[in-house]
Amino acid sequence: MSRYRKLFTDTLILAAGNLGTKTVQFLLLPVITRYLSPKDLGKLDILSTTVLLIVPLFSLQIPEAVLRFTVEYTRNNVETTELLVSALVFSFFSAVPVFFLCLISSKLETFKNFGLFLFIIYVLSVLNTVLRQYIRGIDKVRVYVISDLLYSLSFAVSLVLLLKIFSLGLNGYLLSMVLAFSTSLLFVAPIVFVSVGWSKKLLPINTAILRQMLIYSLPLVPNGIMWWVITASDRYILRAFLGYEATGIYSVATKIPSLVTVFYSVFHQAWQVSSMEESSNQNYPKYFTMVFSAVQTYLFLGASMGLLILKPFLSVYINESYGESWKYVPFLLLGAVYQVFSGFFGVNYGNFKRTAGAFYSTFIAALVKITTFLFLLKPAGIQAASISTMLGYLSMWIIRIRHTKEIANVYIDSKLNIVCSILLTAQATSLTILGENSYIVQLAIFGALLGSVRRHLKALFALSFSYIRSVMKVK
Repeated sequence: MSRYRKLFTDTLILAAGNLGTKTVQFLLLPVITRYLSPKDLGKLDILSTTVLLIVPLFSLQIPEAVLRFTVEYTRNNVETTELLVSALVFSFFSAVPVFFLCLISSKLETFKNFGLFLFIIYVLSVLNTVLRQYIRGIDKVRVYVISDLLYSLSFAVSLVLLLKIFSLGLNGYLLSMVLAFSTSLLFVAPIVFVSVGWSKKLLPINTAILRQMLIYSLPLVPNGIMWWVITASDRYILRAFLGYEATGIYSVATKIPSLVTVFYSVFHQAWQVSSMEESSNQNYPKYFTMVFSAVQTYLFLGASMGLLILKPFLSVYINESYGESWKYVPFLLLGAVYQVFSGFFGVNYGNFKRTAGAFYSTFIAALVKITTFLFLLKPAGIQAASISTMLGYLSMWIIRIRHTKEIANVYIDSKLNIVCSILLTAQATSLTILGENSYIVQLAIFGALLGSVRRHLKALFALSFSYIRSVMKVK
């Protein structure tokens, strides 16, 4: 029970900060859609998409290696200072080619006047991520959470001021990101320096450790790029064929399903560390299966309930100029469920140092996404992006199920997954086609889903009660 207790406790602690950080854009959506037109938001989405591409491409995913090796070194009582120094020095050098890239791209119409912002955001993002991953690795979870809260508060306050009071538009949004990253970095950096004892000496870069981290992280680079293809490349295609306005409307639609990945990401950060610690245990397959059963149950039911309230909620929450965005949410929401499942299974690539499998599964998913998107773009328009995203994540999850069975020998209830997927797809389709006339059908499908997962619900409640009793005994 101790490992479940630790996983649950870490999840609660991380939730305190991450929910603020990850939901801040959703909570600010009324402000954003009021003061930024669909065209402006479309351009902003292109800029944000570009940042998502250059970070894994030029950082070589070193932040991911920092977490993996810090956890391993800490578990084995090995000094971690040289590891951190090596990662930071590498991160600084990675900014050099990014600077020249931003300088050149600023001459293009899309990036004109925004090149400097892109460079600063890259540097702050990578440095902030390296330090925060290190903090997670040495189990200073509360520091990690506070840095999240500071980021959220700084971003929210500065965004409202810069958009509403100073009317800075896109520049105001990007400046808010810079201020938020800077606030988080200024808080985390001194704590890290004290933790590693840099007040006493400054260690040189350790090329042997850096080489080990790069061996681990390099296979994650194409994986990160493929993730970008799945999650963000559709913005470029929409911009090319349908314009900035269509991109902006689709951007708003993606914010709703992102809540699924937001809430899961809180758990995933605790799950990532917990699964690393338990992966060498002979009972790990059972542990993995039990935790996934809980995640699976919550996600299928939560997505179904989200579809029930989707249209009436968005009609009062966002500006009317983005009114049609609800049509593209149902399949994006289903895609978000499969994205979560893919991420859950994906931890085993890092746990067992089989990161090449992560690239393979993501590459196939990216191929499915782009192929179906281009095929459906002419007849379906913006909806092509939603459907292709869902199919991409579904293909990724299927591949990772097979890989996980080979790597960790876990049991997966395939029949339940198929039944729930069919039901949720039927609900998404009925809402998209029938709109407000689909609620009777949706309620029937929700009841069928509830019946399908009833066994897992009972087991989940039993586990929760056991946890509560164990906590009361400890107290």
